[in-house]
Amino acid sequence: MKKKQKILVAMSGGVDSSVTAALLVREGYAVTGAYMKQWSDTRDVTGVCHWKQDRRDAMRVAAHLNIPLMTLDFEKEYKEWVMSYMFTEYEKGRTPNPDVMCNKYIKFDAWLNKVREMGFDKMATGHYARITSAQKHFSTRALQHKSTKALQHKSTKAQKHFSTSAQYELCMAKDIDKDQTYFLHQLSEEQLAYTMFPLGEYTKQE
Repeated sequence: MKKKQKILVAMSGGVDSSVTAALLVREGYAVTGAYMKQWSDTRDVTGVCHWKQDRRDAMRVAAHLNIPLMTLDFEKEYKEWVMSYMFTEYEKGRTPNPDVMCNKYIKFDAWLNKVREMGFDKMATGHYARITSAQKHFSTRALQHKSTKALQHKSTKAQKHFSTSAQYELCMAKDIDKDQTYFLHQLSEEQLAYTMFPLGEYTKQE
């Protein structure tokens, strides 16, 4: 029997991440949810943040799907890599985009490293985007060079190409109006290799 892939789903308690988890459960993956704590409760001039309520929403969804849910604390990293960037940009008279920086340094860096450390095969988020993969091919013409020609006798068949690792590319979502590739454009190929965007194949209405 084929072993189920272990997927850690970033769950905020909202609709998109909840549907993401539900889709992966339906497809037979071994799903674990994770709530990312980025900020403490606040009620001051900066606004209101009730992360505990968001986590309770995520817990209810996880219970409904019968999957475990963990809480990962990235408040320190968020302040250091996202908030400091925002303040610096405002001081320079520019409009920052915290979502891009959060994706680059938190969700797909610190978070992804944690995913791999805990032994999950991949992580999934509720972003509207798609990832395509294809094998990288290299022409064996390189083997015709005199420095490698001596190795040719070891091959019993002449092949036009041979494959190495997969190549991953970020692509637009099926739902163009909901597409979020702009916020993900700084992700590396290695990060994409360990990521899933199930909602990318659906429209918001679906």
